[in-house]
Amino acid sequence: MQLSFCGHTILEREALIIPDAREDERFRDNPLVTGPPNIRFYAGRIVRGPGKHNIGTFCLIDDKPRQFSVEEQKLHADLAAVV
Repeated sequence: MQLSFCGHTILEREALIIPDAREDERFRDNPLVTGPPNIRFYAGRIVRGPGKHNIGTFCLIDDKPRQFSVEEQKLHADLAAVV
């Protein structure tokens, strides 16, 4: 789980949103941040299967820091529910 953003996400109750991974103590030294693919922004949400069991995550990444608006967060939640 040390390298995995999704490993952290699946343990959360809500979305895990990281505007700039270089500024997040959990990820700033992560090889996925310090080198290719140079993750800066991450937004992950749990995907639940039958019985509401966590079966994976739905995530968005970018190589540039960014903010995630309330509207974008709602869309992200809707897409994760569809998955």
